[in-house]
Amino acid sequence: MEGGEYNKRLASKRPLEQEEKKKEERKNTAVFVSGLPEDTSLDELVEYFAKYGVIMEDMFSGGLRVKLYENEEGVFKGEALIVYLKEESAIMAADLLNESYFRPDVLIAVERAKFEPGAQKPEDRKIDKKSWKHHMQQMTKKLEWTANDLMSPEEEAQLKAELRQREKYQRIVVLRGMFTEKDTADVKFALDLKEDLLEECEKLGEVTAVHVLVSLLTCTIKFREKEAAAICLKIMNGRYFDGRKISAVLYDGSFSLKEGKEDKADEERLEQFGEWLESAEQ
Repeated sequence: MEGGEYNKRLASKRPLEQEEKKKEERKNTAVFVSGLPEDTSLDELVEYFAKYGVIMEDMFSGGLRVKLYENEEGVFKGEALIVYLKEESAIMAADLLNESYFRPDVLIAVERAKFEPGAQKPEDRKIDKKSWKHHMQQMTKKLEWTANDLMSPEEEAQLKAELRQREKYQRIVVLRGMFTEKDTADVKFALDLKEDLLEECEKLGEVTAVHVLVSLLTCTIKFREKEAAAICLKIMNGRYFDGRKISAVLYDGSFSLKEGKEDKADEERLEQFGEWLESAEQ
């Protein structure tokens, strides 16, 4: 084969090879979510995931690129696909939201979306390149998304710190309805209740702290593992104790676990209990 003919054939293959290479290098900006509750709404899902980046808009419908998967009966099966504008957002969402609590008692899994060979990716639909370019320019302009909008190292560190704090909160269960103000008149009340809660909750997992906040009529149980806290939520919420219905939620940081007045009240009750013991011995 003459050199000229070979070069022509080689040149004709290059555009195809370059196109394939572009497809391979195309960034994956989608995440796959599983473990969602059946009553998940689109708005709820968007609100949870939008804080980690801008979600793409569909070029044709104008809606957000979020898909909730349904079974053959048309019932949502707890899985969703979310397409971000930037790959960095997908990476962050997969890293920080995997095994997070979508709701106080709902643990979800988040991972980078994986597409089987030959499967159509969200961005692989037949779209005129000029129209697609215009769409992306409009999105960038509308959302004012530039490289400078990405999180700085300090902002990312702050976000991770907040997520670690949220992770800590996911190990703390708040119980209300366990007692009334009248019950606190008993000097042994707080100690007895703490012991009862510790004994009961240690059946679910290791407990690191129990607090009885009298002025808030609230108890808190801190577990070593968030899974144990999730089990506690399911078991305790709606349960009846001494004729009262218990409310169980995860701690949200809205009040101190060891407020000064609670500590002082605990000390006073312990002092009264000590005096009671001394008088009982005499």
